[in-house]
Amino acid sequence: MDKLNKITVPASQKLRQLQKMVHDIKNNEGGIMNKIKKLKVKAPPSVPRRDYAPDTCYLPNPK
Repeated sequence: MDKLNKITVPASQKLRQLQKMVHDIKNNEGGIMNKIKKLKVKAPPSVPRRDYAPDTCYLPNPK
């Protein structure tokens, strides 16, 4: 039984390390994917309405 424990303990530790690495990668990918989605879905900024009509502002052409 002692020999079996010597074999299985390192294997189970490596398995736990591998599972932790996979878990961390999945968490990081989710964060990256959310950032990319936010960049793509970002709406254009809102522009305030003007207080004047577009025809009332007249600039003469300099000659």
